[in-house]
Amino acid sequence: MAFTGSTPVVPARGIRGTYTELMAVLPVAGVPLTTSGYTVSIADDPRQVAAAQRLRHEVFATELGATLRPGPAGLDADDLDPYCDHLIVREERTGAVVGTYRLLPPGRTPRRYAEAEFDLTALDPLRDVLVEAGRSCVHPEHRSGAVINLMWTGITRYLHLRGSRWLGGCASVPVDDGGLLAAGVWEQVRARHLAPPPLRVRPLRPWLAEPRAAEPPAAGPPAAGPPAAGPPVAGSRVAGPRVAAGQAAAGPDTTAPHAVATPTTTAPGDPRPAGRVALPPLLRGYLRLGAWVAGEPAYDPDFRVADFYVIFSLDRMSPRHLRHFLGDGGGR
Repeated sequence: MAFTGSTPVVPARGIRGTYTELMAVLPVAGVPLTTSGYTVSIADDPRQVAAAQRLRHEVFATELGATLRPGPAGLDADDLDPYCDHLIVREERTGAVVGTYRLLPPGRTPRRYAEAEFDLTALDPLRDVLVEAGRSCVHPEHRSGAVINLMWTGITRYLHLRGSRWLGGCASVPVDDGGLLAAGVWEQVRARHLAPPPLRVRPLRPWLAEPRAAEPPAAGPPAAGPPAAGPPVAGSRVAGPRVAAGQAAAGPDTTAPHAVATPTTTAPGDPRPAGRVALPPLLRGYLRLGAWVAGEPAYDPDFRVADFYVIFSLDRMSPRHLRHFLGDGGGR
């Protein structure tokens, strides 16, 4: 591994074999990789990857009732997993994997799992520098600020060490309220957080985000859902960053519950304008770090969510947040 100034230069090939070593040198930057009884790392053997897949199955299939593609019993596994780096958070006391993010760096495969939901042609200029993140979840008993903050520290350092300046993936919004939350989220991000036109993607199965009164959950597809004529997108279960109900927010704001438990209207004393929804914590965390939403949301029928494709650049992150995640070596 070579260093130029404060930015490590890491070969694209062989990263999986060297990443444990790379992560080990990071504490010298001033931020430890172990905190509050948890340690973040990149899975470096099949057993650790299987533990991450088991956690994903427990959260997505068992807890949230998502439809996962057939695979080994008790595991959420697909044909993209071998190409990915699996960031894991382990509880020091038990060694159990309690949090995970799946990271797909450039150069491993021409495929991108978000291509099942979006036309990503506009992002082709970023293809060599964009890491796609997905399959994010935290065990229900460990949904604390410490865990998600540690995950984001690992992700930011991963990007920094690879020399990959961009992160992309989906922030999911539940639609079992009749689409009220998804419509309110779209209204807010469209006004303030849209990516520049050259970086906007197109949903293959659009979510028709029209504001409406909340409806009781139904057995069938959500009433405000995608066009009836549009067929489900094959493989749309392979989505981007997805945080389970009750998980803390991404980025420095790590205490709020997930969108499932977030009020969809303002409460007495809330400083937001009347009727404005509370952004889901994952998306709110991305936006606070300087991320953009790259266009209209897509509908994922397997998870029953509206997916907003989010792109994020280290170059847009504030020096304060860079210091938080990277230590003094992360300034620019």
